Amino acid sequence: DLDFQSLELFWNDKTVALLMRFYESALSEMGVGAREADGSIAQVGEEQGVDDETVTSQSGEEVQNIGGDLQGGKTKMQVSASIQSLSATLMRDGAAVVRMEMTAASCKYEGAAQGSKTSGKLGNFVVVDLSREEGHFKEKLGLRDTSQSVVTFQSHRYVSGSEGYPGYDSMLVVEMSSTRFVYTRGFMEELRQYISEEPLIGSIMGMTASAVAESAKKAAGHHRRGQGLMKVKCRLVNPLVVLPADEGREEALVADLGEILLENRFEAGSEGRAEHFAVQVKAMNLREAGGGYLLEKVDLGLDGHRCIGDGIGPAFEFDVTMSDLNTEISERQLLLARRVVLAFGSG
Repeated sequence: DLDFQSLELFWNDKTVALLMRFYESALSEMGVGAREADGSIAQVGEEQGVDDETVTSQSGEEVQNIGGDLQGGKTKMQVSASIQSLSATLMRDGAAVVRMEMTAASCKYEGAAQGSKTSGKLGNFVVVDLSREEGHFKEKLGLRDTSQSVVTFQSHRYVSGSEGYPGYDSMLVVEMSSTRFVYTRGFMEELRQYISEEPLIGSIMGMTASAVAESAKKAAGHHRRGQGLMKVKCRLVNPLVVLPADEGREEALVADLGEILLENRFEAGSEGRAEHFAVQVKAMNLREAGGGYLLEKVDLGLDGHRCIGDGIGPAFEFDVTMSDLNTEISERQLLLARRVVLAFGSG
């Protein structure tokens, strides 16, 4: 069991840049460039006969051995970790730009011969704009009801052929409570620019995006052939998107995206296995902040299926439904919508 209390981090762009230059200088003095260092790691992996599916680190080998013991029924593992508060303030030239904080985060892993289960929750995740002294929308992201957890999840992995194997290899269940996201082009552009200019965060984001894209590509290929199938059930409760016409004023359009449900299932039929999926959006609304509705109680539905297996293409068949649009827009609301559109365009 790992239990952490609070950690507050101040991320100064100039300090990080100096540390990065020091690291590169140290490598240069040792006669090892960054590419050479990466190459030496790859060479060690080749000499040891390590393939793409094997973890090359010392700790990774230990995890792999434990995994073998788990599948053999020799060992059961349980690991839990939690942190009360983790806060990061991004700084530019000594001035705070944005603060991000997560609270009450916990995760638990349980492994056995039949598979494993990972579950956890995140109490809240808050993003606050600190670059502007004035403004009505300082908090850009956060829970609407702080007594709830922003997200809870369960992930199951099953061993093919084991007792109780459900016919798919993994399952993911996610539930997200109602959050409020304030979108302003100026803030988003400033945050994007900070990340692109800050060397370490930019590097991490780039490597993460590449790794995710590669993993998604492999997973899509396996899924198309009927391998590595994942059952998914996600529920998002009324996410709220606020679109201000002007950050210095309270006027805004508010989009309540309703209750969003996403679920799939797998079935065996005369033509082979098939995946069925459904997306439901219930009671979407669009209104002016503190005022009347532009759109009210709009429902959307998407149902589809596809055949899976070797030699079967990825073609989907789906059907989309939408409820009647109940709308009554006044001249004042139309003017507000136009100002919001112009705010997006002006940055």
